[in-house]
Amino acid sequence: MRTLLLAAMTVAVAGCGPDAEATLTEAAESATSSSELSYRAVRPPGRSIHVAEIDLCEAGIELRATGPSDGTRTVSSFAAMTGAIIAINGGHSWSGAPSVSAHGGQFFGRPDQGDVGQAVFGPGVAEFIHMHASYGAAPTHHEVLSGLLTLVHDGVAQHEVLPHAEYTCSVQHPRTLLGLSADKRKLFMVVVDGRAPNSGRRGMTCREAADYMVSLGAHWALNLDGGGSSEMVVNGRIVNVPSDGRERPVPTHLAVVRTPGARGHCPVAPVQPMPMPMPMPMPAPTPGACGVLAPDASLGRNESVTSCNGRFAFVHQGDGNVVLYDGASARWSSRTNGRSSGVLVMQSDGNLVLYSPAFAPLWNTRTAGNDAARLFVQDDGNVVLRAPTGRVLWSTGTAVAQPDPTPAPTPTPAPTPAPTPTPAPTPTPTPTPAPSCGLLASDAALGPNQSVTSCDGRFTLVHQGDGNVVLYQGPFPIWSTNTSGRATSSFAMQGDGNLVLYAASGAAIWSSRTSGSPGAFLAIQDDGNVVLYSGARALWTTRTCCR
Repeated sequence: MRTLLLAAMTVAVAGCGPDAEATLTEAAESATSSSELSYRAVRPPGRSIHVAEIDLCEAGIELRATGPSDGTRTVSSFAAMTGAIIAINGGHSWSGAPSVSAHGGQFFGRPDQGDVGQAVFGPGVAEFIHMHASYGAAPTHHEVLSGLLTLVHDGVAQHEVLPHAEYTCSVQHPRTLLGLSADKRKLFMVVVDGRAPNSGRRGMTCREAADYMVSLGAHWALNLDGGGSSEMVVNGRIVNVPSDGRERPVPTHLAVVRTPGARGHCPVAPVQPMPMPMPMPMPAPTPGACGVLAPDASLGRNESVTSCNGRFAFVHQGDGNVVLYDGASARWSSRTNGRSSGVLVMQSDGNLVLYSPAFAPLWNTRTAGNDAARLFVQDDGNVVLRAPTGRVLWSTGTAVAQPDPTPAPTPTPAPTPAPTPTPAPTPTPTPTPAPSCGLLASDAALGPNQSVTSCDGRFTLVHQGDGNVVLYQGPFPIWSTNTSGRATSSFAMQGDGNLVLYAASGAAIWSSRTSGSPGAFLAIQDDGNVVLYSGARALWTTRTCCR
């Protein structure tokens, strides 16, 4: 497994304002990859953001903070001194004196007075302390870094306590952000360039930074020192543009280093499989029915579950890998090939676990605590683990835009002689708002600046006044038609099943290409996916499921 995993593959955060119009994948401009690092700079409209994710459970990976004898120095100097894979500037300082910090358990700096937060690392330890809590050192706290502001705590953006009206938060400054996932296995390092809005580097406010970290998956996050101090060095190269025009020496830093044999910061119990007594024989493999792996069912090596349409197969291979196939093409895997596996179990506690023959867990979905959950290999190519309520707990995120083609050897006769998706003589449909939450019904349409919102209120599909149709998760775009700058009049869910964006002239400039399905409708789902359905069959999706 790679040490640094790109945080900007299909994350729902292409920009931090209403003018953003592309996903991070679409906005990506540069990337660096190696066996231990995958880093990407993303440049949504008006911004330049540098994102990396560190797998704290990767063998030999450690975090190295500044020590009392390291001295004030630039980030590149600290990276060179420590042999860092990646390094960023550290936390807040008071007239050059850093807030409480430590390396190797040796503490220095201004004692905490309940006004700064801390990121704390040690053997099997990764913790974030809230800025309003008083920090107390412990023997396991080897590497400590302080940040002026807690942006996210226990999965909640701290808008209620952040000083949004003050200069520190209200201005779109350059920022260095540090976050940790809920399972404490993944660290997020983010640098946002700023103070050059005319060059596409306008920074972020505290509110924008907090929302950004939540959207990346951070359960805890700190705002470190920013402004001219914000800097990221990857493999010895400065990858961002420091706002001073040059590097600024800073009193603290944080580096990712490789130390063979190190214990690292991976949680003591990285997985939570259902307890299974060792004397108990291995569960007999019990292949699931069509498209389902039920609670307590399992797959032995070379056994599989197939979607009901027969197109997709979820296979526990003989080489130890679990792979989702679309025909002969692999679409997802557990990346456990070469491991000696025994059985893949859909446990009754809701966790899907791949075990070795000795019952050592090799991989799992980390969804324990959801009794009676089931695994579904869906006809749209997505493999989803759902709670009994239907709530999505985990998925492979592999829904395809066009599901299984109709098997009939000849096309079904159309009820009308003109099935073309965009009949030129037909006048542009009159915009009609959706009749209920999360739904654009057949023959309904959205005019410019009209929208449909999911029933849980988290996702909104907007026909913008600039001609772009954008799916937002909160303030962040996660999909678009890429039609900004076009004069549009209507985004229509046509009666023939085609979803069409019309220009003011009446010409179609984008469509889902799904004509021939009368009565189809568009659903903005609570899981973040927008799906065009004909009855229960998915015809088209935005492929943004499970957020």
